[in-house]
Amino acid sequence: MMNFELIKTCFKNWLKYGQYAYDPNEYVVLHDKQLLVLIISKVACTSIKATIGKSIGIDHELPSGLDIHRNPKWHILYGDHIMAYSHYDLICFVRNPLARLVSCYKQRVLFYEDDPDFPEYYFKDYPYTIKANTPFSDFLNKVVKIPDHAADRHFKSQHASIFGKKIRTPDFIGRLENIEDDWKRVANRYDLPERLLKLNSGHVDKQLPDKWQEFYTDEDMGKARKRFRVDIEKLGYE
Repeated sequence: MMNFELIKTCFKNWLKYGQYAYDPNEYVVLHDKQLLVLIISKVACTSIKATIGKSIGIDHELPSGLDIHRNPKWHILYGDHIMAYSHYDLICFVRNPLARLVSCYKQRVLFYEDDPDFPEYYFKDYPYTIKANTPFSDFLNKVVKIPDHAADRHFKSQHASIFGKKIRTPDFIGRLENIEDDWKRVANRYDLPERLLKLNSGHVDKQLPDKWQEFYTDEDMGKARKRFRVDIEKLGYE
C-alpha cells in the first residue's frame, strides 16, 4: 500500500507542476541559447551543471559537490512549466540503467560519516524505507517494487522522464558512455565550454567491486533487467 505522505507529495506536484510524481522533471533554462537541459540524476548531472555554470558565472569550486545544484543563480523549471519555451531546443544525457542503479547505491545508500554532502544518510526522509548501508540486493528488491511516479529521481526510470505522458521528446539525447564526444557536439552547437568538468566522482571504497556488473547476482540481474526493461529497450542498452 502506498505511503499517504507520498500520495500527498505526488498530488501537490501535479497541482504545482502538472506532473503527478514524487520527483518531477527538472530542467535548466538557458535563455540566451534558447536551450533546455533535462537533468537526469546519476548521469553526470553535477559535471554537466558545473560546466554550464562555469559559462554563466556560477562557481563550481565549492566545499560541497551539492552546492552547484543549490546555487540561486540557476533558472530551473519543473514538470510542464517548460511548455512556455516549446521553441527552445531540449537535450539530455542517459546511461545504462543497471550501471546507473549501482551508482545510486554507492553514492546515496552507502553512508560515510566523513562525507560533507550527507551528514545523515540520503534516504532518511524518503517515504519508502531504504536504510543506510542496506546490502545491494536488498536495495534492489526495494527499487523493483517502486513505480516510477513514486521513485526518487536517482533511480526513477530514465524513459519516464524522457518519453512519459505529455512530456516533450528531447531534440538530442547523449550517452554517458560516449559523453566526451557527445558533450563536444552540444558545446559546439550551443557555445558552451568544450571540456566537461569531472565532479562528484564519489567515495573510493576498496571493499566494493570494481565493476558495476559485479554488484549483481544472476537473480538480481534478472530482476533489474525486468524493472528497467523499457529503459534498456528504448535507450538501446540491450
